[in-house]
Amino acid sequence: MVRASLLTLVVLLLAPDALAAPSVGAETSVRVLDYTTPRWDGVVEGMVDECNGMLPESAPQLVYRRLPRHACQDLKPRPFGAIVV
Repeated sequence: MVRASLLTLVVLLLAPDALAAPSVGAETSVRVLDYTTPRWDGVVEGMVDECNGMLPESAPQLVYRRLPRHACQDLKPRPFGAIVV
């Protein structure tokens, strides 16, 4: 429960930057790249689904992508428009 709450807070803090597209309405989706350990399986994906359910139709939809586990310091900078977990 604490992990889910912490993860929700992190996603909500990062979402405004990732959802802000270079030009209004240019993007139809924002990738959520999940590099977490198997311990988090289902948690991030569930939160992405919940967020999509709360977003207005005009907002970009979050697209969940499960990727191989990586430590934060090993990740290369990602392009604008992605939320990295």
